[in-house]
Amino acid sequence: MVRLVAELVAPIQRTIYGETWDVLANPEPINVAYSTAELDFHMDLSYYESPPGIQFLHCVRFDDCVTGGESVFVDAWHVAEMLRATYPDYFSTLTRVPATFQKIHFDREYPVYMRYIKQCNILTFIRGATHDTDVQRSSCAQKLTVSQLN
Repeated sequence: MVRLVAELVAPIQRTIYGETWDVLANPEPINVAYSTAELDFHMDLSYYESPPGIQFLHCVRFDDCVTGGESVFVDAWHVAEMLRATYPDYFSTLTRVPATFQKIHFDREYPVYMRYIKQCNILTFIRGATHDTDVQRSSCAQKLTVSQLN
């Protein structure tokens, strides 16, 4: 069902996990997403040149004994503005120095080596853009939270 809804919005993008996949807790996970660990703010598939702009997630089964699982979001624009205002030197560094995103995992059915170096687009936009049409995808403000700036 989620695939049918997603296809009404945009074409499905194939990833190293396939076009669709189930996320299940595993005692020996290949990725933290397949564990019971809480996930901090992050951006999925940031090692792609063009990560998915939208993802559809749905819960197939949620037992009463399960805790957690909530989705939380961060306003990366606000965090970047706070960083620029509070720590301009750090902000300047983040807008100039490219970041490396990678997925290296050979011990799987289809081995993966992906490495991509890119600028932190959201920060570049805030530093120098003058029109809303200059907005680009956020890819680097994924681990920075407002509480870390206070």
